Amino acid sequence: MLLKDKNVIITGCNRGIGRAMVEAFAAQGATLDAHARQQTPEFVQDLQEVVARFQGEILRLWFDVTDSYESSAAVMRLMREKRPIRALVTNSR
Repeated sequence: MLLKDKNVIITGCNRGIGRAMVEAFAAQGATLDAHARQQTPEFVQDLQEVVARFQGEILRLWFDVTDSYESSAAVMRLMREKRPIRALVTNSR
C-alpha cells in the first residue's frame, strides 16, 4: 500500500471526483480527513462503508472552505489530534 498510515486531507468529498478520491486513497492505505461543507446522513453512511471495505480510518470534517475562521478551526482540530498532514487534495470550488 503506497500511502499506508499517511494522513491525507481531501476537500469536497461528498460526491463526484472527491468521493472517488476518498475511495482511491483509502484503497492505498491512507488515513483520511474527509471534508464536506455540511453533514448529511448519506455522506456519513457512505464514509462508514468505505471504512468497512478498506479497513481504514476517516475523520469527517465539516466546514465552509471560503470561511477562514472555519477553515482555521478545522486545521487546529487536526493539530490538537496530532494528525500530521502528508498531502492535501483541494477539490472544492
